[in-house]
Amino acid sequence: MKRIICLGFAAAALAASTPALAQDLYGRAGAIEDRIDAAQNDGSLSFGEARMLRARLRGIERTQRYYDVDGMRPWQARDLDRRFDRLSDTVSELSGY
Repeated sequence: MKRIICLGFAAAALAASTPALAQDLYGRAGAIEDRIDAAQNDGSLSFGEARMLRARLRGIERTQRYYDVDGMRPWQARDLDRRFDRLSDTVSELSGY
């Protein structure tokens, strides 16, 4: 019985954390876009590099809209989080931002 109760609490905690992560994901796209703009404006990124990074960002945003159609699942939120992390790392590597 204790095991069932613990599993129930674990499932509830996971379900509660997914909307918070999904909300956080919406702000990440804007923050990355701002970093790309700043790096291009100060010359840290070339036009072509900025265009490539924005194209990757648009792809992630398309995936996010697709995931949102039926409600984002926990694995989908984690997938988007990893994609944003990789893109953010690439922006840092190319521009220092």
